Amino acid sequence: MANISSAGDVAQPPLVGIVVFLAALNVFLSISSTLANTLILVALHKVSSIYPPTKLFFRSLAINDLCVGLTSQPLFCVSLTGRITNVRNNLFYYSDRLNTTTSYILLMVSALTSTAISVDRLLALLLRLRRMATQFMGRRNLSSPAPLSRAGAKPRSTTKQTDNSIKYGKI
Repeated sequence: MANISSAGDVAQPPLVGIVVFLAALNVFLSISSTLANTLILVALHKVSSIYPPTKLFFRSLAINDLCVGLTSQPLFCVSLTGRITNVRNNLFYYSDRLNTTTSYILLMVSALTSTAISVDRLLALLLRLRRMATQFMGRRNLSSPAPLSRAGAKPRSTTKQTDNSIKYGKI
């Protein structure tokens, strides 16, 4: 049973406007994400202050997003076009299957890369705090109480080594 208007034309379902809007939005987002991720890759290439493993994670995420903009979003637009035109063609069928497959793969790579970046940042934060604590404990000024040496109740000198520290080791 077909929807036929009074003029005899086949009426389109009301969701066609939404599908056209989504296709146009995905074309715009595909172009903008491609340009933005290319700019991010160029910026990561030029910056030297980021730690190299962290830079590698950021590059991996930018390349993954670039692949989404170059493959998944255009394939989604093609599959949406197939839904609008109601054409049953192998091109639309295979583009829909390829879109689903690439979207799932790129989604998982993006999630794992984001997790790796989070773990990298957490470890950098924890290790930096531990390193700063040991540096603070190592740098003592003369006003802070010095630890007692193992040889007796004599305070350890912070400026010169004594014979006790050679015999018994440093504390």
